Amino acid sequence: PYTTLFRSEEQCWLSYIGALIQAKHIDDARIVLSYGLEAGLAGEDVEALVVAIESHSTQALSPPSSIEDELITFFSEQKYQEVEQDILELVKLYPYWLVGWKILSDTLLVQKKDARLPAFRALELNSGDPKEHCYYGLVLKNQGDLIGAASAFEQAIKLKPDYAAAYNNLGIVNKDMGDVEAGVRNYRCALKLNPGYASCYSNLLFCLSHSEKIGTKALFAEHRKFSEQYERPLKSSQTTHSHSRDPERCLQIGFVSADFRDHALAYFIEPLLNYLSVSKNLTRSEERRVGKEC
Repeated sequence: PYTTLFRSEEQCWLSYIGALIQAKHIDDARIVLSYGLEAGLAGEDVEALVVAIESHSTQALSPPSSIEDELITFFSEQKYQEVEQDILELVKLYPYWLVGWKILSDTLLVQKKDARLPAFRALELNSGDPKEHCYYGLVLKNQGDLIGAASAFEQAIKLKPDYAAAYNNLGIVNKDMGDVEAGVRNYRCALKLNPGYASCYSNLLFCLSHSEKIGTKALFAEHRKFSEQYERPLKSSQTTHSHSRDPERCLQIGFVSADFRDHALAYFIEPLLNYLSVSKNLTRSEERRVGKEC
């Protein structure tokens, strides 16, 4: 039916496509033109319409680079609400702006808001890119959708079988869902692809500590292997400290950990500090003196 229609009313439909372009209904114009091309439409007028559609599509993809740079600057300055408001308006004008949807997703994530819709929109625009599936999986994981996240990471691996980061992320989700052995398998796949992947090896060690299929000696050997691979090469560059090695001196201890920010450890460490402040072998007067020194 399309063949008869386009051949008998060719100029009418070419004019209709032109009107759609002028009205900036670019998607509709592209669809109608595709029907015409399938039906055999050709010639200079058709080629001109193709050029016009592509020209308008390119213009509609993204705002000027200066706007994008400004938003990224605002994001780096932690002006998240301002970025969110501006992006929400911009994506209405530029619905095919991939970077914009990702900036919006990141902005929502850092504010602990639901970022699934903009992340999914970015995925729709770039579905052939394994990194886009991996990013979408990270967003779903952050929102608590572990099953969806696992599916996204698996799709990333399907598109890029040597994608070490996707295997690592899938291992994290496996572990979080309680499938320790699947997590171990995926961590090992990632390490086989990228032997220098230290954070993945750390994830593997944590997962192995929950595995019923590894003994104490084998687990200790895995930790020793980590040390040999990642610590030993750095020993030559370690700073030599000039502190006293007198075993009788007061030992000053400092605790440094990113887990003090957002981890169960932060809720339990403070009471412990009270018991570390003084030595039980000292008299009360000595405890007061040492407490001031330490």
